[in-house]
Amino acid sequence: TGLTDVQVLKGLSAPGGGPAPYVVMANLVFDGPDSLKASLGGPRGGEVLADIASFTNIRPITQVSFIE
Repeated sequence: TGLTDVQVLKGLSAPGGGPAPYVVMANLVFDGPDSLKASLGGPRGGEVLADIASFTNIRPITQVSFIE
Protein backbone atom coordinates (compact mmCIF):
# COMPACT_ATOMS: atom_id res chain seq x y z
CA THR A 1 0.00 0.00 0.00
CA GLY A 2 1.33 3.42 -0.88
CA LEU A 3 4.01 2.05 -3.23
CA THR A 4 4.02 4.35 -6.26
CA ASP A 5 7.12 3.33 -8.24
CA VAL A 6 9.88 0.72 -8.41
CA GLN A 7 13.25 1.02 -10.15
CA VAL A 8 15.80 -1.80 -10.29
CA LEU A 9 19.30 -0.63 -11.25
CA LYS A 10 22.01 -3.19 -12.10
CA GLY A 11 25.59 -2.05 -11.55
CA LEU A 12 27.73 -2.10 -14.69
CA SER A 13 31.07 -0.64 -13.63
CA ALA A 14 32.84 1.84 -11.41
CA PRO A 15 33.73 5.25 -12.91
CA GLY A 16 37.32 4.09 -13.52
CA GLY A 17 36.18 0.96 -15.33
CA GLY A 18 36.53 -1.53 -12.46
CA PRO A 19 33.72 -3.61 -11.03
CA ALA A 20 30.59 -1.81 -9.86
CA PRO A 21 30.55 -1.17 -6.11
CA TYR A 22 26.96 -2.48 -5.94
CA VAL A 23 25.46 -5.46 -7.77
CA VAL A 24 21.95 -4.01 -7.84
CA MET A 25 19.99 -1.17 -6.30
CA ALA A 26 16.23 -1.13 -5.91
CA ASN A 27 14.44 2.17 -5.45
CA LEU A 28 11.00 1.72 -3.91
CA VAL A 29 9.02 4.95 -3.97
CA PHE A 30 6.18 5.41 -1.47
CA ASP A 31 3.61 8.17 -0.94
CA GLY A 32 5.51 9.16 2.21
CA PRO A 33 7.09 7.87 5.43
CA ASP A 34 3.79 6.63 6.83
CA SER A 35 3.15 4.54 3.71
CA LEU A 36 6.65 3.03 3.94
CA LYS A 37 6.17 2.19 7.62
CA ALA A 38 2.73 0.68 6.96
CA SER A 39 4.09 -1.43 4.11
CA LEU A 40 7.09 -2.79 6.00
CA GLY A 41 4.99 -3.36 9.12
CA GLY A 42 2.14 -4.93 7.18
CA PRO A 43 1.13 -8.58 7.35
CA ARG A 44 3.61 -9.66 4.65
CA GLY A 45 6.44 -7.18 5.32
CA GLY A 46 8.60 -9.66 7.24
CA GLU A 47 8.03 -12.32 4.61
CA VAL A 48 9.15 -9.99 1.82
CA LEU A 49 12.30 -8.89 3.67
CA ALA A 50 13.19 -12.48 4.59
CA ASP A 51 12.85 -13.51 0.94
CA ILE A 52 15.91 -11.43 -0.01
CA ALA A 53 18.06 -14.38 1.13
CA SER A 54 16.45 -16.46 -1.65
CA PHE A 55 18.20 -14.27 -4.23
CA THR A 56 21.58 -13.36 -2.71
CA ASN A 57 23.91 -14.01 0.18
CA ILE A 58 25.02 -10.36 0.12
CA ARG A 59 23.83 -8.43 3.15
CA PRO A 60 21.52 -5.67 1.91
CA ILE A 61 22.15 -2.01 2.73
CA THR A 62 19.01 0.04 3.35
CA GLN A 63 18.71 3.80 3.04
CA VAL A 64 15.54 5.83 3.47
CA SER A 65 15.53 8.99 1.34
CA PHE A 66 13.12 11.59 0.07
CA ILE A 67 12.74 13.43 -3.23
CA GLU A 68 13.25 17.15 -2.83
